[in-house]
Amino acid sequence: MKQIILAPYVFTEIRDKHVLYYNSLNGEKIITSDNKIIKTFSRRENNYNIIKIEENLLHLDWVKSFIDEVEQKKIGIIVSYDKVAPIQFAPVISIQNEYGQKKVSKDNSYNSFLNLRELTIVLNAKYSYEDLKQNRKGNSNLLLESETYSVDYQLINNFIDPLYLSESVHRINLNGYNILEYKHFDDLIAMLYKFFNRTQICFNFNTLDVLNDLNKLIALMELPKSKFIFNLRDENHKSHMNTINRYLSGKNIEFNCYIENIDEAEKYNDLQIENRKINYIPSYNGSNLDFFEENVFLNKNDVLSFKPTQNEVFKNMNINSKYFGKLIINAIGDVYANMLQDSLGNISTNSIQEILDAEFQNGNSWFLTRSKVSPCNKCIFNILCPPISSYEFELKRYNLCHIN
Repeated sequence: MKQIILAPYVFTEIRDKHVLYYNSLNGEKIITSDNKIIKTFSRRENNYNIIKIEENLLHLDWVKSFIDEVEQKKIGIIVSYDKVAPIQFAPVISIQNEYGQKKVSKDNSYNSFLNLRELTIVLNAKYSYEDLKQNRKGNSNLLLESETYSVDYQLINNFIDPLYLSESVHRINLNGYNILEYKHFDDLIAMLYKFFNRTQICFNFNTLDVLNDLNKLIALMELPKSKFIFNLRDENHKSHMNTINRYLSGKNIEFNCYIENIDEAEKYNDLQIENRKINYIPSYNGSNLDFFEENVFLNKNDVLSFKPTQNEVFKNMNINSKYFGKLIINAIGDVYANMLQDSLGNISTNSIQEILDAEFQNGNSWFLTRSKVSPCNKCIFNILCPPISSYEFELKRYNLCHIN
């Protein structure tokens, strides 16, 4: 009897009359919709990574061709046996708690506190009545004529107090309409830097008075273990980037340029700032779908170029790495795992443990994988694709691709 023994790091996906064999060690793939191959080679023995081959098929050209490809791409090897068949386990993740007890991802929330990795605090924002009414969803880019809100410093202090003795949180992000106007800003910075490994602070050029606020910025840059992001949404602010770069040389600074069309992208192309990282981020405005279809949507070749490791595939299958371990507190104290979903609670009425329990047990962000949404759950590439992001929510579709 002959067998194909698939390598222990090879994943097999069967979806909608297609099959994918993926070698997570070298990134090689076999993809087929040939019904003969699927019928013959997709049945694995007892869910092991073993495929039996009938002797009477071995002389067929299509069988030989498939076996050659399997061996060439190091997806598996062909072996013969007479009595005792070999065993090869398929790659399966085992989720356990700290006592070694097997759990499914959302079985309980005992470890939810330990899984918090990143906390974002929106210090101030301008919210309109409609913004507040619609699922209490906050946004740091809101109408100027709306009322300004600032997050309550004492409530923030009380809410994150349990984190001070935890080593799980790796980063605190500070964001807002104009964070330098937050009246407790100095107190908050002093408090955070006592306890957390890294802080990332975001500034918006459309509200930042670069020249008048320069001294505050220079003083802020002296803080250790910090990274500073400057958001640019208007090409007229490009000169501010050079000012910031000139006066804040040697600091850990990045620039985010938000673009809504190809013309804006071309206008930003001439930006050259030595030793600075400039991120170009597509921004959806409700009417630029064509721009996204051409420049953001993936095609089949894009997906086939992805080579996630075994651990990355396991992540894609079980959690959403865009959102997992992250919480956002907006300027009115509502807490989110994803700002485009409903809030999990409010810092005035809920503890951080209650918030984490809510997301861990019943939330829609940390564990939102492509296998749970349509049409991605019918696509053999869903274990290769990047996790669901805010773009999918903004465009109200999960398949941001040109794959049928």
